[in-house]
Amino acid sequence: MTRATRNDSWTIENDAALAKTVLKHIGSGSTQLAAFEEAADLLKRTSAACGFRWNAEVRKHYASEIKKSKTQRLNNLAERQGKRSIGGAARSGQSEIYVTVSQMDLNGTHQNELVKDDLDQIVHLAQNQKVKLDNIVKQNQRLHERLLEKDSEIEHLKRQLNEAKSQPSELTVNEDYKTLMDILKRARKIGAMDEVEKQKPAFKMDASGNIEMLG
Repeated sequence: MTRATRNDSWTIENDAALAKTVLKHIGSGSTQLAAFEEAADLLKRTSAACGFRWNAEVRKHYASEIKKSKTQRLNNLAERQGKRSIGGAARSGQSEIYVTVSQMDLNGTHQNELVKDDLDQIVHLAQNQKVKLDNIVKQNQRLHERLLEKDSEIEHLKRQLNEAKSQPSELTVNEDYKTLMDILKRARKIGAMDEVEKQKPAFKMDASGNIEMLG
């Protein structure tokens, strides 16, 4: 039997495209938010869905690539800062030009980038939780509506039951008639119904279930 494929399922190609986009943004110094928005346009999904997929499934398979992209981002930043240092030194007429950025600056920049990544992840986790909460609210609303329908059905059944109780059933009338006949038979046997025997009473039941004596 062929297994049905959900419309929102992610293919290997989708995951690869998402990873490529995110790694590109990490390496260029952009934010993951921007990466998820670009991936959303590319994959025809929401940015929240892309963020959730990245953090929940794809990210763990690209640990080394993420590390390389962050290193590339720091190198690019160091290169840009080094070029600015060259330009400043040339304008000031200094004889010695330092094109490297101090380790302290790099460490500080690295920490800032890590904080920015953490904030991006927090934002997307919050968005994902909001999506889940919205789904729970909708599900609760549907359950509430179903409960109201069940309550209505129960009330209807109660009314039918009360109506049935208020009307004598044919079975009850038949049982009463049979009981009366049994009493008469026993009375005849013990001789307590001589007068009744002379009159030969007869009974009949009308269409409404009422019993009346004839004669």
